[in-house]
Amino acid sequence: VTATYYSVSELARNRFAMGLLVVFVPLWYYLLGTLIDSTPIAFKYSATGALLEVSSHNITLLTSGLNAITLIVGFLMFAQTRSGAAFDRRLVLCGYRQWVLMLAKLTAMLITSALVALYAALALLLFWRPVSLPLVWVGFFAATLIYGAFGLFIGAIVTSEVAGFFLVIMISL
Repeated sequence: VTATYYSVSELARNRFAMGLLVVFVPLWYYLLGTLIDSTPIAFKYSATGALLEVSSHNITLLTSGLNAITLIVGFLMFAQTRSGAAFDRRLVLCGYRQWVLMLAKLTAMLITSALVALYAALALLLFWRPVSLPLVWVGFFAATLIYGAFGLFIGAIVTSEVAGFFLVIMISL
């Protein structure tokens, strides 16, 4: 619990990431939402072969929000892994087991992903009312977990911050 507390508090102290989340996500929704009209677009749903029509505006809002929060969480977990490595080594020297610290990082990633996905889903309500907000949250949550795991993994194996940021961006593309 203590290690999880330290991991979550370190994530919360990342002012740049918090600023991006609070300012960039609604701004991104607004910019892309005003640029794209509600023209219906059709695509073939491969599972049934049926043609579905959806609003291009709504699809744009979903994908833009998804893209923004996955990159933010990926960068956040990467930065926390890189900056917290020395602190984690000190905790191991103080008697913490490595698996406990890894579990704390994963728990912090779960909490962060859930909160970021909730924020993005609620911010989406300012621009569009989805039929099922809980399903939007689940989709956002799953995507942020994936990119958070990428951030943790890249932070653990890459020695350069520039290379790590480049990898997070390239994986997202």
